[in-house]
Amino acid sequence: MFVRIVAIFYIVFLFFPNIHFGKELDDFSVSFNNKKVRIYSDIVQTSASHYYLPLRDVIKRIPAKLEYKRKSDSYRLYNKRFSARLIPNSNEVFINGQRHVLDDKVRQIKGRIYVPAASFFKLLGFEVLMSKSNIAISGKLTADPKKTLSSTSKNLIATTGNTPKVLTDHYRIPKLSSKKALYLSLFDKKYDISKSFFYKKDILYIHLVPLLKKHGFKVTYQKSTIELSFKGRHYMFYKKKNRVDILENGTRRSLTLPQPVAYYKKRYYISFISFLSALDEGLHWASSTRTLHVLSKIQRVDLIKKHNRYHFSLTSNHPIRRSTPKPLSWAKGYYIDFHNSISTTEKETIKTELETIPEYQISQVNGYTTRLRVYASDSLATPFVNQEKYGLSIHFSSTLTSIKEIVTENGLQVKINGTQDIKPKVTRSQDGKKLIVDLPGTIIDIPQLIQSKHSVFSQIRSSQFSNSPVVSRIVFDLKTPQHPYKLTQHNSSLNISFPKTAPKVAKVSTSKKTRSKARSQKLSSSKINTKHLLSNKVIVLDAGHGGRDPGAIGIGNRYEKYFTLDVAKRLQKLLASKGALVIMTRQRDVKTGLNRRAYIANKNKADMFISIHFNSFVKSKVHGTETYYYKYKDKKLARHLQRQMAKDLRMKNNGVKRSRLFVLRHTRMPAALVEPGFLTNPSNMAKVKNPDFRQKIAQSLYQGIVNYYRDTPKKKKR
Repeated sequence: MFVRIVAIFYIVFLFFPNIHFGKELDDFSVSFNNKKVRIYSDIVQTSASHYYLPLRDVIKRIPAKLEYKRKSDSYRLYNKRFSARLIPNSNEVFINGQRHVLDDKVRQIKGRIYVPAASFFKLLGFEVLMSKSNIAISGKLTADPKKTLSSTSKNLIATTGNTPKVLTDHYRIPKLSSKKALYLSLFDKKYDISKSFFYKKDILYIHLVPLLKKHGFKVTYQKSTIELSFKGRHYMFYKKKNRVDILENGTRRSLTLPQPVAYYKKRYYISFISFLSALDEGLHWASSTRTLHVLSKIQRVDLIKKHNRYHFSLTSNHPIRRSTPKPLSWAKGYYIDFHNSISTTEKETIKTELETIPEYQISQVNGYTTRLRVYASDSLATPFVNQEKYGLSIHFSSTLTSIKEIVTENGLQVKINGTQDIKPKVTRSQDGKKLIVDLPGTIIDIPQLIQSKHSVFSQIRSSQFSNSPVVSRIVFDLKTPQHPYKLTQHNSSLNISFPKTAPKVAKVSTSKKTRSKARSQKLSSSKINTKHLLSNKVIVLDAGHGGRDPGAIGIGNRYEKYFTLDVAKRLQKLLASKGALVIMTRQRDVKTGLNRRAYIANKNKADMFISIHFNSFVKSKVHGTETYYYKYKDKKLARHLQRQMAKDLRMKNNGVKRSRLFVLRHTRMPAALVEPGFLTNPSNMAKVKNPDFRQKIAQSLYQGIVNYYRDTPKKKKR
């Protein structure tokens, strides 16, 4: 019998959750612009100043239509001028894509949708006056889509639209314990908050101020408010009210917060849920890693055509952390992941009429990662992402595919080809010895160094000059300052012509002293140009690991990636001082793939490739230097490097070893990988930490390279 009673109560509360909600009023009237409205359902009063109206009975006066969205369990109120999304048992309302918070939740009573009269109709622009027996609503609908929707460009090709998707239960988190590890992933960083949170009346509060300051927030405490400022947007939290005022671009709007500001240990705290609600952030609780992920909301994705190029514009409420674009494995196109974000777009798949981008999708990979898939044709270049104030833009840059020297009757011509239109900006250096060609919106896929045997310039250097915005730079080292040029452009091709110029003949004195002096200067200059074996040798230095890949972790938590880069830079200076043309696979703390390292060496037709690493082992007793090779032509180089290191560094000589390492197998030139010491050995680690010893390593490798070229006979010219 008891079980039956419990079951009946369960069914009643399941299907009629609001059966005891408020007090029903019989003798109560509603007027709309001084005209009485006939109410077919009951008006409900929850407190002295809170009244609920059945929405279907008054929408004809707005006028608007109401429809139920079964898929999202929400209601849409709309007409030609506006669209509002209402969620039962939630105080969030989206009007023309703009999020608002009501004083109380939208309710569903006896199968009908009820709204809090005062706060809801004020959002729509009406005036609401309430008395003991009447609710008077007056005015006109002022919700204007031009003010709330994102401005649509004339060049808009496709969009996900402004209708937001309903997010249900995205603020639900379990009761947290300080005895276990707890992390907060905020924007682009992860923090340990296991000792910086507390509960007051079962409400979660986190000490967020020091974390927000690290991300550029300005926090100001005043007598009655706590102000958060971020990129021109101000949030005024009231200490004694459940309210926040948001100021941006001269406009102010107010939101009702779900939880109050708390006073704890002589300090005011904003509740965690109120903080998320005010900033319009989402939340995901990852139980496996015990991490609270604060999520930026991606509100819309637009495909725009500008200057004959396509790009995507992602609109969000806060900056988004993104990953590197990667090609799709099962189709032509690319995908990009956005961490700590959630998509609120109603449409997930957008089809266009374009051949280059026929379709794109925005969807969730997991609870805290959003993925944009772009399906494209072969002609679409690799995408590049630019961070915007709020959100980001994805551009499809032109790729420089080739650069060629062509000798003509009138002089020398350099032809540069790309995948899309090229718009160059040409400048000269102050001394006139360098011709600089900047190519905005392009990514280089050409050799970084081309040596020339012609009389116009000695070499051509190229680099990715800037990543935000994307700019490639090509530099011509001219032999004659201010050498004239002519530039012609045809779509994705660029031609730079250098005409022949007669060399200026200087007047030469006939005196014997002058002639002997000139002759000695000529001999000394020729000695300088040819004095070293490394002159004009193209050497690629590969500093191992980098970025998210720390390499070996030595004693004292010292990372291998820092030591390899330091030694590589020291060696670069030594080689460059003797005329070598040195190319680095990385010059800062970034992750460079193994494919990319080998590609740089092969693309630039290097004469030599040296990869610098430091060793490690489970047993700290293991120590010494060793060098690896793979190809037959690598062995001689490896022997010279190892022999010189063993001599100069005075450490145990572990010898030369053959190994199937990726960078040794996939490089076409002589290549070697050096390990000058073990970071897990106390003696070796003490030496490697010393900058003087790292300079000694660089000097030893330099001498090993010189010895290799001394021992290598020059090829005879045919």
